[in-house]
Amino acid sequence: MEDPRKSSMRFFSDQNLCHADILPPSEIRARIEVAVLNFLRILASPTPAISDLPLINRRSSNSRACKGLLTQVSCIFLSHSFCTRSLMRANTAKAFIRVWKVMEMCFGVLVQEKRVTQRELFYKLLCDSPDYFTSQLQVNRTIQDVVALLQCSRYSLGIMASSRGLVAGRLLLQEPNQEVVDCSECGLSGHAISGDLNRLETLILKTDARYIIVVEKVSSLLKLSNNHL
Repeated sequence: MEDPRKSSMRFFSDQNLCHADILPPSEIRARIEVAVLNFLRILASPTPAISDLPLINRRSSNSRACKGLLTQVSCIFLSHSFCTRSLMRANTAKAFIRVWKVMEMCFGVLVQEKRVTQRELFYKLLCDSPDYFTSQLQVNRTIQDVVALLQCSRYSLGIMASSRGLVAGRLLLQEPNQEVVDCSECGLSGHAISGDLNRLETLILKTDARYIIVVEKVSSLLKLSNNHL
């Protein structure tokens, strides 16, 4: 029989496939609180122990393709094979602590109803916990661990992508209750595209342009903008 301490922090583990769902802040805060309470319950039990963190295994061997009944589109999901982060093993002790540190930081971000980029989160953690976070890669991997533990999307944790490029030309943009941004008058630098999905979904766009040119390099876009093309 499976040790209940290993399953007490799993969410929706009766499903065949794992989803990184986009969830409201209240649900994510609740999942973090459950994780903390389960950890403390086991620590304060008559046979105290420091429970491992059961994370969905992200290896390719744990992936499965799933095709819809009425569509030809296939999606890749992770199955319920788990790996762990343990405080009691030397090679994972710091990774174990990093998971709790990132959850603590994300909980605070969600309580304040804010969002941060992964880079901003790195600087916050570098100031708050320099003994555990020394590189952006450590933060990125720990975020993936938290996603694997809570089974939610990165965006649900209050972490958004950084600016996703620039736009210039005959395009008017307006966010609710904000002034209209005329992208033809933004100068040579163009207008930065937000990485916040909520902001992008509420944008009102107006244009009389006949063509859209997608440019990979920022330098090429700036050159086109400089020549009013």
